[in-house]
Amino acid sequence: MGRRHGLYSIAFTPDGRTLASGSSDHTIILWDVATGQPKGAPLKGHTGTVYSIAFTSDGRTLASGSSDNTIILWDVVTGQPKGAPRNVDRSAAALSFTEDCLHLLVHHGGAIPPTHMSVDASGASLCAPCASLRAALAASEQRAMASTVELQRISSR
Repeated sequence: MGRRHGLYSIAFTPDGRTLASGSSDHTIILWDVATGQPKGAPLKGHTGTVYSIAFTSDGRTLASGSSDNTIILWDVVTGQPKGAPRNVDRSAAALSFTEDCLHLLVHHGGAIPPTHMSVDASGASLCAPCASLRAALAASEQRAMASTVELQRISSR
């Protein structure tokens, strides 16, 4: 396996037979793990570096996030996009599907709260940021900050 451009993201299908790699040449390559060879032509659709990729739990859909501020859902079997690229406010630093394959969590990096996409039969439609997810993340961040403050207090004794 090899790429000529900078590799920025990798993900295995749940069955471990396929590895996807995203790179600075704006493409994604699906690799056959057993042979080390590409499985078809590179997936093309982004106009920027592919920073994040994730497979659904059934391995049939791949999401990719790019510096072009889009997310594309791909049909892994056909190598074709499932609908048009979806615009997001910032490039996606990390992607993760829910187990039921109905939602995609999009993390933009830093302190910016994640957003999510609802995945439907036609591809995907962007939702407003999930209020309950934001609340859970805010609570988690508050607990982490409280723990840090407590550790600093204890260590200064």
